[in-house]
Amino acid sequence: MKNSMLKKIGKIVLLLVAGFIINDLIELGMRYFKERIALRDYMEKELKKRATMDTKTDTERGVERKAEFVEAMFLKYGAEQVFTTGEEKFRLRRTYKYNAVYYRLSISEIDGETFLIVNAVDEDDYADIGIMEEIAAFPPSLSEKELEREVRCLLEFEDYPV
Repeated sequence: MKNSMLKKIGKIVLLLVAGFIINDLIELGMRYFKERIALRDYMEKELKKRATMDTKTDTERGVERKAEFVEAMFLKYGAEQVFTTGEEKFRLRRTYKYNAVYYRLSISEIDGETFLIVNAVDEDDYADIGIMEEIAAFPPSLSEKELEREVRCLLEFEDYPV
């Protein structure tokens, strides 16, 4: 009698623990999907804002167009756009993943000259928060053909000239 009572109590405890675990998993899943939906909504708003952005000078618009061209080349050669929390928190440019490497373009001014900077990292956690190394820099004055070649070389479709 005592043994069967202990078994019943044990089953009740196991059911309670299983219930708590299932509840935690459901909450975790709901939070994940809410964050992803919020991030996608943010990215859609950000893309709309960028599309209607009135920049100050033609030069800035030209640099932004070249940056968008480089990002389009990432997509053309098989990279996929991924959403990261760093984009939302720090208003970073879009992140792309190709062959387990994450890439992001930035526009920086070095010694008064504007450059398109390609950043990369191969670790998911670093990519998610936006920590990447600069791996290439080139002036936006390059032609679209030259920019496409830079992307092809970065993604190892062809070798850099010797």
